[in-house]
Amino acid sequence: MSASWSWIRPPRPAALDLIPSGAYTIPAISCVGRTPRQLQEAHVPYEIGHIHF
Repeated sequence: MSASWSWIRPPRPAALDLIPSGAYTIPAISCVGRTPRQLQEAHVPYEIGHIHF
């Protein structure tokens, strides 16, 4: 079904703003989506998580 459906339906554009990025460090650092500044400017509520080692 999946292979035949891909021939009928055109592909969707990739959501490039939702591709995660990361740095392989100890501890690991990663992010996905908009920056806190972009969220503040758009008045979108958000939370930032921290893990203490």
